[in-house]
Formats: sequence, structure tokens, C-alpha cells
Amino acid sequence: MLEITPAATDDNDTGRKRLWHAGLGIPEYWRFDEKGNDHDAKLSGDRLVEGRYEPAAIEEPEDGVLRGHSEVPSLHVP
Repeated sequence: MLEITPAATDDNDTGRKRLWHAGLGIPEYWRFDEKGNDHDAKLSGDRLVEGRYEPAAIEEPEDGVLRGHSEVPSLHVP
């Protein structure tokens, strides 16, 4: 799941909604915040491991484009 997140939903996106998605068994939860002001990062992702989300690795190569790898459905998220 990928969400484009506005500031108004910050607490919900990283709190209640994140727990809800984990409870539904959604294997990955990605968030994109264009300015990076609302979630402390422009791109963040979590992977469900034993019922709890753990942060996914985000790379920022020299070209400045953030990259994360989704294992479901095996795609790259810039």
C-alpha cells in the first residue's frame, strides 16, 4: 500500500492507521510526503514482520532520488 500523505493526517498515518493495516495483514505500508515535513522523510516504508511493522531501507544515491524496494509485488518505489 502506498499513500500520498498530507500534514493533516500525520498522526493518523503513523499511529492508528498503521496499526490497523498491520492488523489486516497488509505486508507493506509506504508513505510519500513530497516536502518531507510531515513524516520526517519524503519516502518511508514499513514491512510486516511477525505482526509488527519494521522500517524498510531507503536509499539516497548521489543522484538524490530516494529509493525503496517493495517485495510485494516486487517493484522499486522512487
